[in-house]
Amino acid sequence: MKAGDVVRVALPQSDGHHKPRPAVLVAAFPPFGDWLVVGISGSLGLAVPDLDIVIDRGHPSFEMARLGFPGVIRLGHAHVVPVTWIEGQIGSIDPDTLQQIRERLAVWIRRVK
Repeated sequence: MKAGDVVRVALPQSDGHHKPRPAVLVAAFPPFGDWLVVGISGSLGLAVPDLDIVIDRGHPSFEMARLGFPGVIRLGHAHVVPVTWIEGQIGSIDPDTLQQIRERLAVWIRRVK
């Protein structure tokens, strides 16, 4: 596994349960290999302008991600998860999109008061 992979991972839901969802691996954390992930939703209407990234048919990562649907990478839906919660790779995103995710997360975190 590497940063930029699109994976299925058991993410916490609002009801407290965990459900397998697609997500992007953003960064690994030592010493146990936990991953910072951002969830991907098929609900494009959830996209937050200047934060989230829409992966539609015109996006360079659409085919690589292998989601089977247009999706929104929801940076506000970030989690650190143990590697054991990751069920497997679906696809990947291009390096420019991964860099955009990292930069947007960093800018957003610095702006929040």
